[in-house]
This record gives sequence, C-alpha cells and structure tokens, in this order.
Amino acid sequence: MKPLVIDTLYDLRHAQKFVDEIVATAAASAPMTQEQADPTALTFDESAHPDSTLHPLAALGHPFDFHPVRVRRADMVFSGEGALRVGAVEVELHELGPAHTVGDAIAYLPEQKVLFAGDLRTRDIVKVVWSGSVENSITAPDRIRAFDAEAIVARHGPVLRGAEIKAALDLGTEFWSCLHDEAHRLFDRGVPADEAA
Repeated sequence: MKPLVIDTLYDLRHAQKFVDEIVATAAASAPMTQEQADPTALTFDESAHPDSTLHPLAALGHPFDFHPVRVRRADMVFSGEGALRVGAVEVELHELGPAHTVGDAIAYLPEQKVLFAGDLRTRDIVKVVWSGSVENSITAPDRIRAFDAEAIVARHGPVLRGAEIKAALDLGTEFWSCLHDEAHRLFDRGVPADEAA
C-alpha cells in the first residue's frame, strides 16, 4: 500500500515528504504553496531570538528546519464531503472548517466507528484559531458528536474513548463559547484589544 496522508487542516508544517499521496480539503490545499512556506521558515528563524516579538512561536518550530521543505499541493482535494478506500477500509471525509484553520476536516471510519479529528478535538483544547472561526469552533464538537464514534483519534494527546469523548467535546464547546461571549462583552464595553486579551 502506498503511503497516504489525510491532512485534516491547513498547516505548512505538516507532511510534505515521504508520502505518495496527500488528501486535503480544497480550502487547505489552496494556500499550500512555496510562496507561503518561505515566509513561514523565516518567521520561525526570527522566533528563535529571545528578544523577538515572535519568540512565543519558537516552540512550534523547534527543532525543525523548514528551509529545505518543498511544498506540494494535495493530490486529492474535496469540498464538503469525500470518500476513499485505504486497503479494505472505507474512509469518509467531512469538511468541518473553517474552525482551527480554513481547511479543517475529519476522517471517519464507519465500520470501525473511529474518527480522526486532527486539531478539531483533543482531550484538552488547542486554544488557537489560526485562520478559522471561533463560531465554527463552537459548533464543531456537536458536529463531531453526531458521528457517535467509539474512539476519537486527535492530533494531540491520547485516543479518546467512552466518557472521555463527551468530556472533551463538552470542554471544547464550553471554552470557545466562553471566549466568544467574553470577547463580545469586552468589545461592546470599548475595552482595548490588548487589555481584553
């Protein structure tokens, strides 16, 4: 079987080598260009300097060197829904973004009842909306819940099963709803963005 990556979000740090086929949403694939990757590499270079305003990003890039990466777009793209077969396994693809990024998607194995959620769900929370939407981050847990998966494989943290799934989905909805409501409340009061943060 050929190596295959289903890229569940737009992120130039993700797999570009060592695979024969990359699958992604059209929204995730479109910005995957060398013109986007080169400034990303320079950003991580700058973030390595302790006095840089970008220094908080340094941990995201360490210990990788992004300069040799040659970006290629996805070989298979889909919008909304897609499907493929990996060996004998049927895989459903569902676009849920923009949430964490513009190209968020999940891969669901209906026979096995396993859902690959990428950064849309972890046991804790990926507290970043890179190029997505807080509103969609609020609704994504309910959309994931509708699959009634027995296991959720997140990009960060352990595989979620049983009560862990409900707890992680509830936490995601609660976190993003609270952030959304507080941001609107502070904005309506005229609180400056840096003070609100």
